[in-house]
Amino acid sequence: MATPRLFVDAELATGQSLTLPKGPSHHLATVLRQKTGHPVVLFNGQGGEYLGVLEQCDRKAVVVNVQGYVSVDRTPPLNIHLGMCILKKDPMDAVLGRVVELGVSEITPITSDHCAVSAKMINSRREHWQAVIVSSCEQCGLNRLPLLHEPIATADWIERSDADQKIIALPDERPLSSGQSAATVALLVGAEGGFSKQEIELASRHGFEAVTFGERILRAETAPAAAISVLHRAWGDF
Repeated sequence: MATPRLFVDAELATGQSLTLPKGPSHHLATVLRQKTGHPVVLFNGQGGEYLGVLEQCDRKAVVVNVQGYVSVDRTPPLNIHLGMCILKKDPMDAVLGRVVELGVSEITPITSDHCAVSAKMINSRREHWQAVIVSSCEQCGLNRLPLLHEPIATADWIERSDADQKIIALPDERPLSSGQSAATVALLVGAEGGFSKQEIELASRHGFEAVTFGERILRAETAPAAAISVLHRAWGDF
């Protein structure tokens, strides 16, 4: 069984005995059924990770003795800021999990012209989306959490983007040019109904290049992962 890997929003140091918060404690003691003496890996999003052993692991408390530090950073060299048009609950969760695994640096949920999710639902989901990001980092080995921004309108995100390369994913356009290069990318991916004509025109006026990521029309929950994979293949660590 793989060593459990957990995010802890706290200062960490070797030699300390740390009582874990309720969420990670429940996960270790009840879900994974870990026992005293088992190893764990902790990270706090500041880079590196800490090696520990469970001093106590039961329903009363989970205590980790932090015994070592590893200066490892699995952050991709390519900084991708994903502007993701908000999807319904399960597809949105799936997108967030996949793009974190693939190596996205920042995520902004976008309320596009064709967004099918209510404002009330959007406002109640940010904490849940953050939890999905944390869970994905725990699974994939990242030790710096991608930054989750507050939801904003498509036009606002487009106007604020200042990356080296700015890309809007659209079908029936040309593929990514192999002659380009970038250290930072702003990637805008649409909702199930795609972008409106006004959104596409605004993106074009602000320097966004319209790029297709294959001959087939991808689902809204598939397109971000496909696009990020292509970008990392061209300019990142794939």
